[in-house]
Amino acid sequence: MDPDGRDTTTSYDTDNRVTQSVDIIGTTTITTTSQDDPDGNTLQTTTQTQSGSGPVTTATETATYNAADWTTSQTVDGATTTLGYDAAEWVRRNSL
Repeated sequence: MDPDGRDTTTSYDTDNRVTQSVDIIGTTTITTTSQDDPDGNTLQTTTQTQSGSGPVTTATETATYNAADWTTSQTVDGATTTLGYDAAEWVRRNSL
């Protein structure tokens, strides 16, 4: 437990990347689970929050990548943003 009263448990995969983190702060539990591709890009992150015996709230983020490992889309709770790049690797298209 840290000085702020937070108790954190973290799980890792064989490449030492975080796969799950559970934070307990008082009566609130926050569980974050992530999935990565073989290149280490995060494909999906799911965060579940529960205060006491109340309902569980879930938020999900997903992403896709091109062959150069550049993010080509991000979706947060159903809203998707797509990204396009020019030859100099600058983002040139960003749309919702």
